[in-house]
Amino acid sequence: MARPPLPLGERGRITRQQVKPGLWEARLRYRDATGKTRHARARGESGAKAEAAALKRVKQATMFTRDEISPDMRLSKLADLWLEGRRARAEVKPQTIDRYASLIARHIKPRLGSLRLRELTTGRVDRFASALGAAVPGQVHAACVILRAMMALAARHEAIQANPVRDLSAPTKPKSSKAVVALTVAQAHTLSERLERWQNYQDPETGQPVRKVGHTRNRSLLDVVDLMLGTGLRVGEALAVRWQDLDLAAKRPTLAVTGTVTEARGLGCHRQDHPKTDHGARLVALPPFTVAMLLRRKVEAPANALDLVFPSASGGVWSTHNFHRLWRQVRPQLALDVDLDFEAGLVTPRAFRKTVATLIDQEQDDKTAAAQLGHAGTAVTRRHYIKRAPTVTDASEILQALGRRNASASA
Repeated sequence: MARPPLPLGERGRITRQQVKPGLWEARLRYRDATGKTRHARARGESGAKAEAAALKRVKQATMFTRDEISPDMRLSKLADLWLEGRRARAEVKPQTIDRYASLIARHIKPRLGSLRLRELTTGRVDRFASALGAAVPGQVHAACVILRAMMALAARHEAIQANPVRDLSAPTKPKSSKAVVALTVAQAHTLSERLERWQNYQDPETGQPVRKVGHTRNRSLLDVVDLMLGTGLRVGEALAVRWQDLDLAAKRPTLAVTGTVTEARGLGCHRQDHPKTDHGARLVALPPFTVAMLLRRKVEAPANALDLVFPSASGGVWSTHNFHRLWRQVRPQLALDVDLDFEAGLVTPRAFRKTVATLIDQEQDDKTAAAQLGHAGTAVTRRHYIKRAPTVTDASEILQALGRRNASASA
């Protein structure tokens, strides 16, 4: 009876013998990725060294075979291969790949990574989704989307008969019940005035001088806020504006949104030469107060190699993370609670975009607001960026017919 062939990528028993004093030889069979059985041999000063050298040769020859997707591959290994493939194809942005990797590392590998592909059933995936949804509801949808794509790769390589995630009822993203937070015109004026006082070492409420202690206060913070209030730009878009993107001498000064500040593994914080979305590339007209700020900065601000309007202290790219951190540090010092009808902690840089969208919607329409913000349509703008004024449904005259006769007169 013929000897059964070795499995792909596997090796047979190692034999070793002494060729002469101080020289040993090790031999073994292995089956490579083409299915052919081959022989490997190596020599060394001792039997152990000869065997180690032979095993190293076989490992190098079967490395691709061992990376082939099979039913016995662990899900953690499949995740690594899937990420490598996404990076190699460069179909999505590097920061998106980083988000995939983070989600896999934090949620998929700890819960499912040790399972073999043949062990991942729809029931196990369903229990995974339920547990993750209870722990972090905002992450379960994205985790299942990634897991479905990973298992689709396994199915294409015939490691599994069917994608177990495909039959799962995809968890929906939890709908946000938060009300849109937008500043009124008066509140925006108050915020800008208090921020200017803070920058000038004055008490934000009274305007009285305060002692200069600690680090020097960043005098660009108000200018960035003014740019966002005058344009509706995202933080990354505002920090990526270059002087060459501005036409301040035109009869109607404009700003071309051509990029954004982002961070990605291997690239660090950098200016990306295109906005977050395709519709993010836009040309917006600038209001006079924003033009005045930019003209002042053009004269006062030192030049930088990147031509940025708002560079970092070292002349490089100002990180969005650093900007948000600075805003969180400054915001409590502005004492905004007494002037707002909501919690001051909700006044985030995104609230400035919502303020812009709400004002444009009130004075013009939501289509113009969506275009100003760089949205593809009005649905997202209406749902997440425009603060709706409460309306009164008045059908009182119609409903009066349902009342008892002369009820109002007898009352």
